[in-house]
Amino acid sequence: MNYDLKILRSNRKTLGIEIRSSNKVLVRAPYRLSQGEINQILTEQKSWIEKKLREMEHREAIRNGIKPFTEEEIYTLAQKALEYILQ
Repeated sequence: MNYDLKILRSNRKTLGIEIRSSNKVLVRAPYRLSQGEINQILTEQKSWIEKKLREMEHREAIRNGIKPFTEEEIYTLAQKALEYILQ
């Protein structure tokens, strides 16, 4: 899942990850934390970030009056796409 990542550094003691919209993630990090440590935390939290991005996308779709696909609809469409491609 692709998203825009912005890192803000400050005098805070802990790292915070904030989902701003359906494709924006804000990381608030202490100055003392290296970029490598931030990347490692983002890798460890990848599934949580992607889950929250999907939830945000779902909420935005509902707010905009667009009915999002259910898991079953996505599976069905993927199967149809594979059948079409393999023909």
